[in-house]
Amino acid sequence: MATTNTIPKKFRQVTTKNVYKKLFDAEVDLVKSLSKERTSFPIQEKPNSIPLVRESRGVLGNGILTDRQKRWLFSNLNDERVENPVYLKKQLEAERKLSEESESYKAAKDVTRLQDKPVNFLKPLNVILAKTGIQTNTIEKINRNRYVKHENLLDDFYQELGMVSRNYENQILEACSILKERLAESDKELELLMNRLADDEILVKYSMCDLNEIWNQVASISEPRRKLMHDLDEELDSIEVERSKQLIKILHTYGKQLVKTAHILTADVERLLDDEAQHINMSLLANKKSFAELFARLLTADVQREYKQRLRWQERVQDWRRLKKDAIIQSFE
Repeated sequence: MATTNTIPKKFRQVTTKNVYKKLFDAEVDLVKSLSKERTSFPIQEKPNSIPLVRESRGVLGNGILTDRQKRWLFSNLNDERVENPVYLKKQLEAERKLSEESESYKAAKDVTRLQDKPVNFLKPLNVILAKTGIQTNTIEKINRNRYVKHENLLDDFYQELGMVSRNYENQILEACSILKERLAESDKELELLMNRLADDEILVKYSMCDLNEIWNQVASISEPRRKLMHDLDEELDSIEVERSKQLIKILHTYGKQLVKTAHILTADVERLLDDEAQHINMSLLANKKSFAELFARLLTADVQREYKQRLRWQERVQDWRRLKKDAIIQSFE
């Protein structure tokens, strides 16, 4: 039996590292070749090209325009029976804007969700400390001291506002009383001048120059009276300006102290001061309105007084002429 000698074949073992490196290099070459082929044929876009229409043939008909667009294109100008696409677009945009909520409306909704009363953030801390068994006497004392100090500051704040109001009200009353006294003295002086024309026996002895002199004296008294009224109006305005400055100073001072006390949040302090400032502004506006009405009534009353005295003087002038005429007639008899 013949024996066959088999010669073993030689195999070369390739490391795994070299295999992966060759695969990676092949993939890199493939990607580079693809990108090169793609960039060799760039797509040129036309800047003013007409966009493609993606409508079906049933909608478009025999052209690009739809039936509605053709109806408007071939219709008369400003035809109410034909739909105008421009007006339709504007109407749809207006409806869309109305349907959308504005930023101010969203902000108002967020504000309405806020709580009216300030939240006590120390309460959860007190509950946690009570559950863990830690003593809360210190925190309670701090809260009580802050509350007492806060209430005392509010009492002082309202007391300061009341004192400012009383002080300036006294100044206003004093200025008005002084004007009233001066007008009363002026009225007495005017009444004395007009009484010189009351008696007919004395009136007939006057000349026309004397009558004119009496009226000139009455008119000369009217000018200082109106100057007093203007001075009062300016003084009242200056008092209101000083009052507003004093109130602003009080608001700033107590606002800082209330924030420093930290019994309530800074936002709550600002809200409290804003409410008080709004009430103060309304009071100041009401005072200015009252002062303007007072000045107008004073001027109106003074003009009416001068008008009545002018009529009275003219009547006495007519009586003087009649008396003079009668005296001349009696002298001829």
